[in-house]
Amino acid sequence: MRTKQTLLTLLLSLIGLGTWADESKIIVWLNDNTKTEIPFEKMPEFMYADGTVSITVDETKYSWPLANLKEFTFESSLSTFFFSDTEINSLAMAEKDGSKCNFTLNRTLKTGCYNTLALPFDVSAENLAAILGSGVKVKKLTGSSLDGETLTLTFADAVSIEAGKPYLVKVAANVEAPTFEGVVISKTLTPTSTSAVDFIPTLGKTTIEGDAKNVLFLGDANTLYSPTELPSDIKGFRAYFQLKAGAATARSFHLQLDGETTGIQAVPGTPPSSSDNSIYDLQGRRVNRPAEGMSHEQMKKGVYIQNGQKMVIR
Repeated sequence: MRTKQTLLTLLLSLIGLGTWADESKIIVWLNDNTKTEIPFEKMPEFMYADGTVSITVDETKYSWPLANLKEFTFESSLSTFFFSDTEINSLAMAEKDGSKCNFTLNRTLKTGCYNTLALPFDVSAENLAAILGSGVKVKKLTGSSLDGETLTLTFADAVSIEAGKPYLVKVAANVEAPTFEGVVISKTLTPTSTSAVDFIPTLGKTTIEGDAKNVLFLGDANTLYSPTELPSDIKGFRAYFQLKAGAATARSFHLQLDGETTGIQAVPGTPPSSSDNSIYDLQGRRVNRPAEGMSHEQMKKGVYIQNGQKMVIR
């Protein structure tokens, strides 16, 4: 059983914690089991003198003899943090590191394609479905390989999201500004490293420097592309691909997702020569150099790349 002095010390520690969220309150229980609820948003004033405990909130004073106090508890709704995806958030993330809160994601996850996503907190499988919708798909990068001039990125299913790691997420319907409740903020970023590519997360606007041909963004229709020039900014709570030494020679890129290959795209400035109209298969192999006047109908059915563009022969 707590002593009166222990109750006094605990009350003082609760009030001294700092800034409060909306709807915070102290609940005081007396020996006769009656209770008093004291809501507050600003720091209450606490006093103890001559055996009497006093709490003053917004000029309202509550007092009890210490001998009459039985117990008290503290309740508070969690603060909701809102970080912009167009601002540099490193200082704010450091300040909130380790804080438990509600977090509103300032972006829209679009349906019809995969979105890169990085979050500063863990999300369980149950919460993913509840917040992003049933049927949500989450992928993590598990490997990469360079075969000639073709770079392949391999992804596998992820059942949950870990703080600071990069993912691909596909939703069944557009999800605008989702809020994740009761999460713990982590400022730590953890890129995914593979043999040819690093998958790098962002938690705020990030300026990418270096050689543009060593960087890949994920665009609409699950296609990969390089920025036209660097430095270039990428928004927060997303991710991009950084090619390692040797991989920058790749001219086409494949994403292995959902059991199929997609995301074929030539690097700007280095596509197969448009002057000879060479045609490549999905493995990056040149399969035909059509003679003048040769029609596509004469080719075997399938999906091909010509001059950096996907074409389907039916």
